[in-house]
Amino acid sequence: MEWVIPALLLILAVWAGVTHRRLDGLRKAAVEAWPPLEATLRRRHNVVGPLGQRVLALAPKEKAAIAAMIKARGDASMTDLSPVAAGKAELALTSAIVNVMAVSQAYPELAADLEFRRLETELTQREAQIAAAREAFNQAALAFNRAALSGAAILVTKFGGLGMVEYFGLSREEQAAMAAAAGPTFWTRP
Repeated sequence: MEWVIPALLLILAVWAGVTHRRLDGLRKAAVEAWPPLEATLRRRHNVVGPLGQRVLALAPKEKAAIAAMIKARGDASMTDLSPVAAGKAELALTSAIVNVMAVSQAYPELAADLEFRRLETELTQREAQIAAAREAFNQAALAFNRAALSGAAILVTKFGGLGMVEYFGLSREEQAAMAAAAGPTFWTRP
C-alpha cells in the first residue's frame, strides 16, 4: 500500500511531461508560423513606397492620402511587434492603401499607366498571400490555445510557463467565432 502514492506521483509526472511536450510542440508550430507571415507583410510594405511615388507622380493633389499610407507603412514596419500590435498596424495600413486606391480611380492617367497597374496587381497578390499566411498562423495559434485550455492541461500551461499565443489581426468577435467554429474547448484534443 505504501507504493500507491509514489506510483500516482510517477503517473502524474509522466502525464505532465507528455502534456508539456505536446503543448510545447503546438506552441512551436504557432511560433514557426509567424516568420512567413511577417515576411509576406514586409513584401507588401516594399510595394507601398513605389505605389505612393507612382500615384504622387500622376496625381500630385493626393499628397495627404499618400502621406497617410506611407506613415501607416512606417508604423506597420516597426520590428518586434506582437501579433496583436502588428495586426492593428497592418489594418491601418490596409485602410490607407484602400483610400489611395479609391482616390486613384478619379485619375484616368493612373488607370492607363502600366507601372501603376503592375504595382496594383502585385499588391493584390501580396494581399492574397497575407490572407493565407494569416490563416495559417491563426490556425496554429488556435490549435495551441485550445490544447492549452483543455481539461487538466490548464495546469501544465500555467505551471509550465506556457502562455497563450496571440492572434494576428482578429477582433475579439472574430476570435470567438473562430473558437466556436472549432467546437468546445473542455476535454478536447486539437
